[in-house]
Amino acid sequence: MSARVASDPSVRCAEVHPGRYKVAECTGDRCSAYRASRRIDTISPEKRASNNARARVYVESPETRAKNAAYRATAEARAKANARSRRLRATPEGRAQALLGHPRHLARRGQVAFDLDVEWVAARIREGCAATGLSFDLRAGVGRPPFGPSLDRIVPGGPYTKDNVQVVCWVHNAARGNWGDEATDIYVRARFAAIGGAQ
Repeated sequence: MSARVASDPSVRCAEVHPGRYKVAECTGDRCSAYRASRRIDTISPEKRASNNARARVYVESPETRAKNAAYRATAEARAKANARSRRLRATPEGRAQALLGHPRHLARRGQVAFDLDVEWVAARIREGCAATGLSFDLRAGVGRPPFGPSLDRIVPGGPYTKDNVQVVCWVHNAARGNWGDEATDIYVRARFAAIGGAQ
């Protein structure tokens, strides 16, 4: 590398992180990428070899190998647990358990009345969307699919109780929001007309 490139911050900075900053915005010696590149450029071959040797000793030491093996085992266990969770969420009972987490949390904090249980919600999931009759999409690992089940409070902001909760598709719950059925029905009819009715 030429002396100009090594000593000129604007040129050097543009090479270190091209496209990340405009050359005019380079801060020269205050730029961390520029300083790091100069340290690499100016290090002697002997020092570089010594650093590499120390790194190899660390990586190949029994302690490091044991630490890496423990990390891999933990990662594998976590992956297996996540796979089990995804399989469980693909069942009515598993999805019901997941849906009840948030309202249970609110109930423990005394913020809302709550009397739902896994069996009741799972039964509603098997029946399909209470608002549209559509079957629910229980595929796991896709976040909130539009046709996945959700707990919809009939009276928005009301309690999570069996007389005030229906299990509906996420898309319906999101459209209904805090406005209730009247506003949702107006929107649905207008949308139906806008796309040409039954065409």
